[in-house]
Amino acid sequence: MSFFEIQGLRMHYATSRGRVKAIRGVDLKMDKGQALGLAGESGCGKTSLGLSILRLLPNNAHITRGRILFHGEDLLRKSEEEMRRIRWKYISMVFQSAMNALNPVYRVGDQIVEAILAHEDITKDEAKERVSELFSLVGLDPGRAGQYPHEYSGGMRQRAVIAMALACHPELLIADEPTTALDVIHQKQIIEKMDELREKLGMTMIYITHDIAIISETCDVMAVMYGGKIVESSKVRDLLRRPMHPYTQGLIRSIPPLHDSVGRLTSIEGEPPSLLSPPRGCSFNPRCAYSRDICRTSEPPLRQLNGGLVACHFAEEIPWP
Repeated sequence: MSFFEIQGLRMHYATSRGRVKAIRGVDLKMDKGQALGLAGESGCGKTSLGLSILRLLPNNAHITRGRILFHGEDLLRKSEEEMRRIRWKYISMVFQSAMNALNPVYRVGDQIVEAILAHEDITKDEAKERVSELFSLVGLDPGRAGQYPHEYSGGMRQRAVIAMALACHPELLIADEPTTALDVIHQKQIIEKMDELREKLGMTMIYITHDIAIISETCDVMAVMYGGKIVESSKVRDLLRRPMHPYTQGLIRSIPPLHDSVGRLTSIEGEPPSLLSPPRGCSFNPRCAYSRDICRTSEPPLRQLNGGLVACHFAEEIPWP
């Protein structure tokens, strides 16, 4: 039995223009202590997937199919009260929009203390002491725990949200672009600290990011998402050495080299598909240089190839580098 697994998950948002099919059949499996990097363009469904796991979706979102298994139990069958006990204590999330994640009328430290006391049988003084430790961990002055969110800079708010997510030492941490608002130096510090804590606590992590370089440094496995689906998944080293899906290849080719001289970068032509009406067949076919008739009529299954998973009819034939 896997520590964490998603099976055939489908979710859409009901809008005035129709159903936005944000997640269109996602399968994912993780072992305990593993770090998975989830990459893809904006709008591909990465954040929606993270919110679905914790069931923190807005009212117009509807999960129509699938299972989300945590220790073998389906989170989609849990009551809201059961999910409240699971959130932050066992599964927590670092949100991309830090200002929206913090209550503007409560002191930042009090918000973290409240989360700790809701899940652990410790005194308020012990919870405050843990907040001080967490602030130091993420590079914040513990003396600022008594301030309000509006007194923090954007980067400070982001670090406070990371501290809150780590407050109860969760088994699974979902980090949605956790270093977006930080400068390069603090990005490095936070990434190293999160990786250090993951190793120390045996914590499992899903790292949602546009930055493949971060995934290469911090994650064991990489999954690439496009048009609401996983199109490729493999061990990070294997995937970067030999990407099989043309979309993954395009993402990697668009990264400037660190050591060689920078020539003309390759971009992926076209735009991501509208999830109101995704293309027939392979959702990447309108942008794919290798597209054939079958790609426009038949959706490729996610299949095993070269030790990984790929959803492409012609993955064996597509050259690399």
